[in-house]
Amino acid sequence: MNDQDKNDPEVKGKQLLTFVKLLNDVTDVIWETKNYTAPRERFYYAIFMKLQFLLDAIHVQIYNLDHKPHYGLAAGLSLRTCMLDVLNLYYVMDVHENIEEATLRINTIMADHLKYVYPGLKDVEKEEARKNWPELFDEQENLIDFGRLSTRAFVNAIIHFDTLKTEAHEAIHIYQIFSKYEHNGAFTFDILHNPYAVAGNKIIKFMIYSAIGICALACKITSSHWIEDQSSIAVKLDNAIKDLLAFDGV
Repeated sequence: MNDQDKNDPEVKGKQLLTFVKLLNDVTDVIWETKNYTAPRERFYYAIFMKLQFLLDAIHVQIYNLDHKPHYGLAAGLSLRTCMLDVLNLYYVMDVHENIEEATLRINTIMADHLKYVYPGLKDVEKEEARKNWPELFDEQENLIDFGRLSTRAFVNAIIHFDTLKTEAHEAIHIYQIFSKYEHNGAFTFDILHNPYAVAGNKIIKFMIYSAIGICALACKITSSHWIEDQSSIAVKLDNAIKDLLAFDGV
């Protein structure tokens, strides 16, 4: 592969599709083992599936970045979600061996949904929520206050594994950039037009490729919970990730 090919969106789109197909093979193993019911495994499974679905959805956008530069905006919005998922994942995975702490961190994330929705639910819906998530409620059936988590809190809590910490810092950097796509403000006008400028288009491609690489590594780390490191699927994933990570910076 020559240097031009490494940055070619059509090449990257094909590489991403190849990677997503391999993730389907991992999913087959997960379903076969049925190891996705315990809280920790269910959490890993949910993150893995979200990353897989979002990467699958954007591979066409990546392939067409040169033909439709505004696809970079759509891909960036999806990858912003992916970056937050990676931070969630590594926040829990950093204490993977400590089941009690991992469960607490998972419950903190799970409670975030109910914190805003629960007060407005009907009585029967509240009862159903308490039945499905008893660990999120106290003895008086009040929702436990697990505190507020921010993206920075996720990163600061990842301290045990240098690899996860490095990936998390890269993820939050990209998350903050793509968040400008999500929230209208002073940068919105320029963001909409950046893909049509040579320099802006190059930067967007670099950020997208970097984000995809982070997602790919997160998927591989998560998949190792279900597949052996030396298995044929793992080897193929490693080779596919090497292709995805092969691109030039800005």
